[in-house]
Amino acid sequence: MEPRELDGRPILAILVSDFDRWDQRAVGGVGRWDGSVLSFECSDPPTSLPMPPHLALPVTAYPVDHLSVTPGEAASVRSTLAGFEYVAFLQVPAMPEGARPIPEPMLLLFARAPAWRPKQRNIGGDS
Repeated sequence: MEPRELDGRPILAILVSDFDRWDQRAVGGVGRWDGSVLSFECSDPPTSLPMPPHLALPVTAYPVDHLSVTPGEAASVRSTLAGFEYVAFLQVPAMPEGARPIPEPMLLLFARAPAWRPKQRNIGGDS
């Protein structure tokens, strides 16, 4: 994916702590491409984070129906993804104020499909 394709697109960022891979939260925002750097920006809280384009996946690629155990679980995940075109996974040194916990049904889907989440650099010595 070209970075410019993410400019202005609504993105749900899944934030993963550099220090604790189990500390994961979510925040909504948009991609910004300035011609040389792609970043994720949100207004509440005001945050700008560098965003590697290969860590953003279209919401349409998220296998909700395939991985959901119940219709209620699928509905909860769809509700979380509503209004976003992409999901991005970003590692952060500190969680921005206002980042909220990831809804449990979405975490369960991550657990059922660990290969779906883009590979990130090694966190805390795990492989």
